[in-house]
Amino acid sequence: MDCECTGHGLSCCGVGYNAGAFAMDGCKRVKLDKCCFQFVKTDDPSINCTKPQCPRPHENEISTTIVTKN
Repeated sequence: MDCECTGHGLSCCGVGYNAGAFAMDGCKRVKLDKCCFQFVKTDDPSINCTKPQCPRPHENEISTTIVTKN
């Protein structure tokens, strides 16, 4: 999934395998700021499932983020 940070917040799009909503079994997405997010354990939010993710700024607003598990 390819994501950018726009003036309205996080904007993502994908095709085929990369299409759809962000989801990770046993984890939930938490917003860190306008566009940055992180997945944490659903049953214990103090445990991270991923590193913080901060997509690139939109080309008109002057970085792509790939979500990876820890």
